[in-house]
Amino acid sequence: MIKNTLEGNSKTPFQVAQEITWNVDVKDGKYQYMSILDRKLAITETVAHLEHMVNEKEIGKMEENGVNVYFA
Repeated sequence: MIKNTLEGNSKTPFQVAQEITWNVDVKDGKYQYMSILDRKLAITETVAHLEHMVNEKEIGKMEENGVNVYFA
């Protein structure tokens, strides 16, 4: 699911977190309907998954303008 969001474009963890569906009790599991705390936790969880995928050589990571972006 996370890897699919990276197809064709490099993205920040924030962008990835906004695009995936979350298993939370909010409308359609969408990031935009989460509380501020849940949004922060979602971004942290997204970074953890992305970094794991980089370590497993499933995706790539680079820095653009001082921001880490990930790509498939």
